[in-house]
Amino acid sequence: MLLLLKNVPNIDLRNVLTLGHQRSYISVGLQKRIAKELGVVKESITQEYSDGFLKAIGVENLQILDISSYENATIIHDLNTPIPNSLRNQFSLVIDIGTSEHVYNVTQSLENLRDLCKAQGHVLVVSPANNWLGHGFYQFSPELFYRAFDREFGFEIQSLYLIKKRYFGESWYALNDPKNVGRRGTIFTNKRCYIAVIATKSDSVSRTVTPQQSDYVSTWEGQEISKLGRVYLRMPGLVRTILDRTAIAIQMRIRNRLTPVRFQWRQGKFTPIQ
Repeated sequence: MLLLLKNVPNIDLRNVLTLGHQRSYISVGLQKRIAKELGVVKESITQEYSDGFLKAIGVENLQILDISSYENATIIHDLNTPIPNSLRNQFSLVIDIGTSEHVYNVTQSLENLRDLCKAQGHVLVVSPANNWLGHGFYQFSPELFYRAFDREFGFEIQSLYLIKKRYFGESWYALNDPKNVGRRGTIFTNKRCYIAVIATKSDSVSRTVTPQQSDYVSTWEGQEISKLGRVYLRMPGLVRTILDRTAIAIQMRIRNRLTPVRFQWRQGKFTPIQ
């Protein structure tokens, strides 16, 4: 996911903050390819932590924020609480790979991500989705990030992917905003999945209204229910239950079927193939 940052226009890697000291999980084969493409010594990206890799892709100043100093964090702060003013709008890239799901006050953690990032900067998040029960406090849905990083907060999402783990490798799927699609995108998987997000901050916006799930907002605003929907709601409960478990379940799986995004390695970065 970090390599996809190279596709983002005007990406600024001069002043980067990671939440937690990111460990390196790059496969041996990919290490060789990255080292060759970037013209660096392989050993510089094979360390326990990802500092060497981040610097190899262009990061100049790297800061690490954590709740304690046990992994050599440079900034000590509890993400359950608001960040101090001295850290607001300071970083050109803020990276949260596997942190916010462990923060009990997750909405504050997301707000901190927004506040740490400076205008024209970027936020990168990789968090657990399906089949991570018990890993942290939370598993996340795509709409959480579409609402947390929408234009009302001064952000725009550049990319949002569902990454499904396989026995060998991964499959990546681009997910649309349910608000734009006009319905929920309920997704069932039998493998573990992550959600990966790249968002750009266009401006600093102070907002006190809490986001709401888009399909409920449409209902509250008086958007009409389809004729088929009205027929469904008039049916007896038993009939609706049978339909939910048969025809509607099949329809949802077909309607929400995902097509993997293919990537190619080109000039030291991964590029989605249209």
